[in-house]
Amino acid sequence: KKERVMYSGRGISLPRPTRPLQKFGIVYLLPKEARDYHEKLCLEIEKEFGLTGNTQFTSPSHITMKYRFASPNIRAVQGILDDFTRSQAKTAWSLDGFAHFVHPGNRVIFIDVKPSPATRLAHARLLGQLKQLDWMEWNSFDGDNLHYHVTVANQGLTAQNFDAVWQFVKQKQRPRFDLCLDNLTLLKIEAEHHTVYRRYRFRS
Repeated sequence: KKERVMYSGRGISLPRPTRPLQKFGIVYLLPKEARDYHEKLCLEIEKEFGLTGNTQFTSPSHITMKYRFASPNIRAVQGILDDFTRSQAKTAWSLDGFAHFVHPGNRVIFIDVKPSPATRLAHARLLGQLKQLDWMEWNSFDGDNLHYHVTVANQGLTAQNFDAVWQFVKQKQRPRFDLCLDNLTLLKIEAEHHTVYRRYRFRS
């Protein structure tokens, strides 16, 4: 039932405006050593090129598992993540070198992520469980064939500065971190700030 509000004492009754749904994303958070490397590199790029004018991180260092979605029932998602991390064994993947995407209007420089076959299967299983929610939003990148990556530059990249930033990153020592998919985290997305809403650690 919609709430009614009275305006100007004239007996005019109108529905109260509906609040927009809160947006979330699902990610894997990097462990400390990889996170420290990533944050240091992002700060070096920002100080060298001033891409955003902001040296405060808008989200924790992560690998995206499910792109942003508006949720009318976040408890349903929490239930799926809780069940999934209770039953899913840890799987391997690694951060290995640099790469980039160049699409019209969107340029991204990133640390490349190499998943094991078991990690691909775990991700497919997670997405399959999320598809049980008929309201869940999906975009073209939401799939178990996702090119996993850790972004180091995106906002502020243009056709004019991209080559310079890419050359700067490419000359850095090649990163290599052997990691486990051992956590999933719900990020709460507000404007451009992404904060940890709840973190789930794998039990096995």
